Amino acid sequence: MLLSGEQIRQRNLVENADPSRFRAASYDLRVGKIITPEGTEVASYAIPTQGFVTAISEERLRLPRGVAGYALVKTSLCNDGILAIGIGIIDPTYEGLISSALINFGRECYSLTRGDVFLRIAFHEFEAQAGGSPAPRLTDADYVGERKGKMRSRFSSSFLDIPATAHKVAQELIGKYKTALFVYLPAAAVLLALLTFLLNFSNSWIAQRGVLTSQERTAYVGKAAAALQEENKALFERLVRLEQQIAALREPPARRR
Repeated sequence: MLLSGEQIRQRNLVENADPSRFRAASYDLRVGKIITPEGTEVASYAIPTQGFVTAISEERLRLPRGVAGYALVKTSLCNDGILAIGIGIIDPTYEGLISSALINFGRECYSLTRGDVFLRIAFHEFEAQAGGSPAPRLTDADYVGERKGKMRSRFSSSFLDIPATAHKVAQELIGKYKTALFVYLPAAAVLLALLTFLLNFSNSWIAQRGVLTSQERTAYVGKAAAALQEENKALFERLVRLEQQIAALREPPARRR
């Protein structure tokens, strides 16, 4: 059975509750602490676009064995581009604070302040079964400390920073292409020099030996020159393609779309 707001209040399922936050069948949790990506506690924070923070409730929950809680997103926050994650079922016998990571998918910064509503809690009463282990319990200080530690150790300040990530990848690719150019250009120069040397040497050798007639030597030299031109053209086209790929990687992501 889903409990009404009045039943939630009468059973004292929410400690430190604000009377104005009880709804017809739920309660709206308020922000009590804000933990930044660096793991520091602040009273207010401007969540940048694609940024995030952890919000910890002002209220504490105290659930008996036959009642489970459901932490739900606030539609009003979703309409502003803020999504709460890390939420769901709250086990019976749980006592303590509630938290959620808030991610800004909007186009502008979002100002979050202590006292703002960030989650909606609904409660469901059911027939409890015998046995089962109780929900783990932490003091409020330990709970907050654990959340700070996770923010410092498990999350990156570049989380969802797509432009910065794309720029980093582009720079790595440019570095690889630069390396390729440094390898191919000297190799191309050596190859051209070698082909030129072989052409001149073979021409001189044939002339000295007198093996071929004048027409045969002319045809032979023409074929060798054509082959050399084709090699030179292929190397030049490869160089142009590499330069175009590097120029494309240097363009901002918006222009590449």
